[in-house]
Amino acid sequence: MTLELLWAIVAGAVVLVAFALLIVAVSIARLVRDVRSLTSRTDGLLAVLEPDLAPTVRQLRGVSGNLETLTRELEPRLRRADALMQETEVTLVALRSTLDAVQETVRAPVDVVEGAVEGARKTAHSVAHGLAQGADRLRQRVAPDREPRG
Repeated sequence: MTLELLWAIVAGAVVLVAFALLIVAVSIARLVRDVRSLTSRTDGLLAVLEPDLAPTVRQLRGVSGNLETLTRELEPRLRRADALMQETEVTLVALRSTLDAVQETVRAPVDVVEGAVEGARKTAHSVAHGLAQGADRLRQRVAPDREPRG
């Protein structure tokens, strides 16, 4: 290998390294351009959001406080509602048993009245039959020549 060949190889390597550095420089230039564009858009976005950001954060803190208060107050209210539901269930059971008792109380006199009416009907029928027989016998004694009715 000669000195000229060595210098040619070194020159070729230097050219390749220079070309690679050129490609890297172009890529870095594009990256810097994109970063600047992104930075300017981010600045614009922050400029738009900045006036609304502080009130929004304050409102979120207020909502968070309200949710904490609601959560603390909700448990006792749920316990009260549960107790009321249990009391309502007990009341409904008592009301059902009272209704059953009232129905039995009302039905018993109706049964007694129906029995009394049926008994009175039978008695009235028996009395009417007895009176009819007695009147028939009396009529036969008064007017014996007529035939008895059947």
